[in-house]
Amino acid sequence: YGQVNYNGQNFRGFVAVSNFQDDYFVDMGFNTRLLNYNPETDELVRIGYTNIASMLNYYIYPEDSKSVNFHWSGLENFGFLNTDGSGIEWYTRLRHFIFFKNTSQLRFRLNNNYLDLVFPFAITDPFLPVGSYNMTELNVQYNSDNRKMFGYELFAVYGQFFNGNKLTIQADLDYRIQPWGNFSVGLEHNEIWFPNPYEDVSLTLAVARAEINFTRNLFWTTFFQYNTQNETFNINSRFQWRYAPMSDIFLVYTDNYDVANMFGPKTRSFVLKVNYWFTL
Repeated sequence: YGQVNYNGQNFRGFVAVSNFQDDYFVDMGFNTRLLNYNPETDELVRIGYTNIASMLNYYIYPEDSKSVNFHWSGLENFGFLNTDGSGIEWYTRLRHFIFFKNTSQLRFRLNNNYLDLVFPFAITDPFLPVGSYNMTELNVQYNSDNRKMFGYELFAVYGQFFNGNKLTIQADLDYRIQPWGNFSVGLEHNEIWFPNPYEDVSLTLAVARAEINFTRNLFWTTFFQYNTQNETFNINSRFQWRYAPMSDIFLVYTDNYDVANMFGPKTRSFVLKVNYWFTL
């Protein structure tokens, strides 16, 4: 892994190169690219890759504007080459963000993605075939004033999706009750149109989240999610007690319901986790 950065007042950027072999295992966090799903054999295949990334940003600070704090324009490139030579992927993003003085934001992005699909893609019936795809999309995002107790985010995307087209609409609402609670709901809907003989796809994801702080050391977070792709309803609820500095006890309840089976549970679990911070 190697990276070179430049940070100036108006220009900022970096170039980075990293390599992950197929026998690499993540100690912390996760790497979503190493494991590739093959729907024809129903197995996960490990494929290493080399990643080349670059970003160049330009900032404009208008002196006479009463509403705009600054403009942020940028160009990003992310290239991936599989170590077994099975394919490449190249992702380019041109963007322009406007940051207002009331902390609201307006974001525009133009994305292009070239992809060598190594395995069939099981998003539709029949599966999308192995091959090369070149996709371009435009998305627009607005974030409201985050200083207020009630906030919202609106997001829309339209463009090419493999051999079809996709429209995504997303809305998120947040309500903050100082100093003890944060509540949010979100809805994302995707309409994907494919040519014959592939079936069109309609996907909806609904989420709700509640965060309650009983004291400075006792917290409760609950997350609900409904996904029409696999017709599941998920609940994740977590109690956290910080009994010492950087030391916590977590009690987590997780339930995954099968909506098509009259909310019959698919999986259910309780997890107790204890950690303690040692100072040597």
